Amino acid sequence: MAVVDIGPLLDRVTRPARYMGAEWNARPLPTEEASLKILLVDPDVYEVGMSRSLFHSLYQLLNSLPGVTCHRAFLPWPDMAMAMRESATPLWSLEGRQPALEFDLLLVLAPSELCLPSIIELLSLSGLPPLRQDRSGGPVVAVCAPAFLNPAPFSPLADMVLLGDPEAILPTLVISLQDVGLDPSRLKGMSGVFDCSLQGTARAVCADLLPSYPTRHIVAFVETVQDALVVELARGDGETPYAGGNYYWGPYRERSPSEIMESVSEALANTGYREVVLKGTHYGKLQELAHALRQSVGREVAIRTLQIPAQASWVEAATLLWAVPPRGSLNLWVGASSQRLRDALGFPLSDEEILAAAQSAFLGGWTSIRLQLEVGVPGEKPADVDAFLELIGNVKRAGRAIRGPKAHVRIEAAIFVPRPFTPFQWAPLPSLDEVAHQVGILRHGCRRKGIDLAVERPERWLVATAVARGDEEVAEAALHAWRLGARWDMRRDAFVWSSWEEAFRRASLEASTILAGRERGALPWQGIDAGIDEGHLWGKWVKAKSALGL
Repeated sequence: MAVVDIGPLLDRVTRPARYMGAEWNARPLPTEEASLKILLVDPDVYEVGMSRSLFHSLYQLLNSLPGVTCHRAFLPWPDMAMAMRESATPLWSLEGRQPALEFDLLLVLAPSELCLPSIIELLSLSGLPPLRQDRSGGPVVAVCAPAFLNPAPFSPLADMVLLGDPEAILPTLVISLQDVGLDPSRLKGMSGVFDCSLQGTARAVCADLLPSYPTRHIVAFVETVQDALVVELARGDGETPYAGGNYYWGPYRERSPSEIMESVSEALANTGYREVVLKGTHYGKLQELAHALRQSVGREVAIRTLQIPAQASWVEAATLLWAVPPRGSLNLWVGASSQRLRDALGFPLSDEEILAAAQSAFLGGWTSIRLQLEVGVPGEKPADVDAFLELIGNVKRAGRAIRGPKAHVRIEAAIFVPRPFTPFQWAPLPSLDEVAHQVGILRHGCRRKGIDLAVERPERWLVATAVARGDEEVAEAALHAWRLGARWDMRRDAFVWSSWEEAFRRASLEASTILAGRERGALPWQGIDAGIDEGHLWGKWVKAKSALGL
């Protein structure tokens, strides 16, 4: 394989170490010894992609398969993308600096509904036409989309979409590609693989057990978003409309404390990390795990949770994990803005429990807590937001009473996105103006109470909703948005609404159409078998609709 000369580009960009590779534990099979060459691509910058536990899991899995070599690539920062285009330099792999076009399979992660323009940019920088119909030859493009089960928006861009747990799909897929060649049409009927050219049916695959934890994480040479060992405790949340901002399809599955302890100890020895981040909002054995980890891991290793439910028992476990006076913010998931909405959504958490959790945190030594929720839930009223504002006022007063002026309360608000194979896949959504009004009430109330607020932009929520419930027309809109400059929509500060507003106009997609309720039996993902009975989901939607007053 050819080698891309990146030397002339490195003097022109910020943080050149992003593009150089050669990190600790990045040792794939030599290319010349492999029968299948895979490029694992993340549609975000190196520092973000290298913080994803799934990315490390897939890298270790693929490089353990016979005859396979897996390299990595990430979305270049704008200065590097410009330099690459000016010098006609194609996207390369960090391992060996080999051109993306010389790989057999481009496996592109789709971590968010907002990643479509980023994927288009990656394909363009690789030297591939973004649309599948315009490509002839070159690597097979597969999108790995474990976070949602609607392949339609990706179909015009990819050759195949993997549906479900990728660790359960890839070993069989790799063997088939080695046996029958790089022709997706010859994989017809393979579980977990949606052939974009056929637009037929597919069955999503859910692993009964979580895959083995990757104990040889690649150690980055630059500081990453999570410069620590990120450990996935649990995955899936059944049919719950949301799962603490970490939505992952499938029934709930968790790792045992003993498995986690063994994996963490081995991974710490292999990487030298001195911080562990535990990921899994509703992990049911956190208290047992906290006691076990603190007994087996030295006090010099900081252990923290990414997010936990706002209940006192979870706070006590998260505090125990630190073993020293806690620092940073404790992230507490509260769900929706009022107890009425939480009950309707199947997350029965009372205001009293949330306040008790906050008090427990401040008594345990925390000086900063972050309450995380979703606004814009169908049926949400100004009174629901007012109820939340009253709650956070009580939380702040409790913090000041316990910790004095050091007590700090922050709010982080996403906007509710209805996803396939949940009861809310049919839900009519509030208009853009209505959501903006609710966000405005929250923003004004937080400002009046002196509480910091980070909130999703309603326009970005509209784009995410279009992808979550959309069809092939959304890919057309994403291509227009990319041509108009959209690249980094997953980053809130880089999102440009004007590009998408014009893109929706060119694709004849109206906001009212995107937000309208869906009819039963007329969904873009109707041909996907996720193992969930539609009648059961419909019954839960009817019940939720009644509870929400819709």
